[in-house]
Amino acid sequence: MIDELVPSGVAFRALGDIAITVAGLSGKSKSDFSEGSARYVSYKNAFANLSVDQFAEDFVKVRDGEKQNRLQRGDVIITGSSESLDEVGMSSVVATEPVGPLYLNSFCFAVRFADPSLLLPEFSKYLFRSDAVRTQIRRTASGVTRINVSKPRFMKVRVPLPPLEVQLEIARVLDEFTQREVKLEAELAAELNARHRQYDYYRNQLLTADIASARIARIDELFDLRAGKFIAASAIVASPDDEHPIPCFGGGGLRGYVATPNQSGDRVLIGRQGALCGNVKRTSGEFYATEHSVVVTPKPGVDVSWAFHTLMSMNLNQYASRSAQPGLAVATLNQLQTAAPPLNEQVRVGKILDRLDSLVNDLSIRLPAEAIARRKQYEYYRDKLLTFKEAMT
Repeated sequence: MIDELVPSGVAFRALGDIAITVAGLSGKSKSDFSEGSARYVSYKNAFANLSVDQFAEDFVKVRDGEKQNRLQRGDVIITGSSESLDEVGMSSVVATEPVGPLYLNSFCFAVRFADPSLLLPEFSKYLFRSDAVRTQIRRTASGVTRINVSKPRFMKVRVPLPPLEVQLEIARVLDEFTQREVKLEAELAAELNARHRQYDYYRNQLLTADIASARIARIDELFDLRAGKFIAASAIVASPDDEHPIPCFGGGGLRGYVATPNQSGDRVLIGRQGALCGNVKRTSGEFYATEHSVVVTPKPGVDVSWAFHTLMSMNLNQYASRSAQPGLAVATLNQLQTAAPPLNEQVRVGKILDRLDSLVNDLSIRLPAEAIARRKQYEYYRDKLLTFKEAMT
């Protein structure tokens, strides 16, 4: 089709020549996100979906006559910041015209094309996540504590504008690939979910079996919770090497590796910032905890294995703030309560659950292997389909 329709190559244009940026919500307080009835696209929604989930249960208060930008079909939403350069500037497209007013969180911005027919949303949802465009997007980002996209630099990103017939055919092929990938991952997820349900069932049974001898205690009575410390993103590498052997944990878990630790020992970590806040991890030895994670140190008389499984069972994400960028305050965590049995019972339960958790984690590693291989295959062909010879001007 390309040989027939554009034998000399495809035209490329800088985004700034064909589009404008549209800002997200402004002037909103925390309470506006707990009392509203207008739908908005959250950071998590934009990060996780090729096409915006317009029916996600995210609401904000927008008063009559208030001037806020509304999203429309074809808008490409860009996540403006992240902890990681690899994850900054992720895209999601408004694939269909919103059925009602739809707003955008303040940590993202949208790209709106002057001529909506230049790039079809069915095509742009794949284009902006292709390697060719993602490589350019990463070059527009910089920062220390957070990696932030520079809008002026972002609008210099150059994108191909193939004929609409080509866009539709590529979108059709990639939609089929995506559906196959989703089906396979759903089958594997169902198997893994069954194992997780088994673990959750036995965990809850074991954690409540000796409830009569347990005492109700606040989190700050059982653990010492302290946020980690800032480290520049430039000091973190993706894979360990001789100079960076220390694992570094942020709000979403493992961020990469650094040169020196700021923590050591057998510890539990709680993510406190970002879409994955409330996630619970366990690590031992030397490690680095950033300011977006909380280091949990059991107090005397508290077993660390029991602590890990107990905090896992508490679904801490439910206590996150309902703002555009979800967060968990240490003060909020400290006030939560749980039932704490005697130490000998904690040790017994912790050992059993460690074994169950190990079995589930082993399955979690083995089952997705095929899905990962398929995803790599899909990404390879996606990037092939979305790589064009540029027309000489």
